[in-house]
Amino acid sequence: MEYNFNGKITLEDYIQFNENIYKFPFSTKIKYIFCVFLLGIFIYIILPVLLELEPQEILKFFANPKVIINLILFFSIIILILVFPKILRSLMKNIYKKYYDSNKTMTELCHYFITENIIKINSESEDITLRKDKINKIKYDNDSIYIYIGLNMAYIIKKHFFENDKEFEALKIFIKENFDKR
Repeated sequence: MEYNFNGKITLEDYIQFNENIYKFPFSTKIKYIFCVFLLGIFIYIILPVLLELEPQEILKFFANPKVIINLILFFSIIILILVFPKILRSLMKNIYKKYYDSNKTMTELCHYFITENIIKINSESEDITLRKDKINKIKYDNDSIYIYIGLNMAYIIKKHFFENDKEFEALKIFIKENFDKR
């Protein structure tokens, strides 16, 4: 069996690849659990103090500059934990765009030829032949196959290179059976 197809990596494809390599270490669930934990500590510390105070003293308590500063710092930390990954992702997208735009060979149309033993990728600038021993690892997601030849260097095959999803899924199975290291 062999596969012949053409494809071109878009900026969005390149960004998705880099985000898969450099995933931010905090998943969304961990981030929210950490924020709930901080709020729990805050309530645990503040609630006993507030329960001991008379209603008119509560206003004086919150009018204290030290308390105001601590509240601002505490809620700033929670907001930073929630917003920082989004800010980082936005900054990284700009960096990825610069790298993508600077590499003219990346934007070339490539022809892929895949058999049981080799993966050939031909473009205007280069001809690459990958044998099983030259492949570091292969990763898959819903719309991509990443054929790594180094820690952060991979050849990308996208679902949009194919006329239909079945062809892409068949190729994923073919590559898993023939190239994944067992």
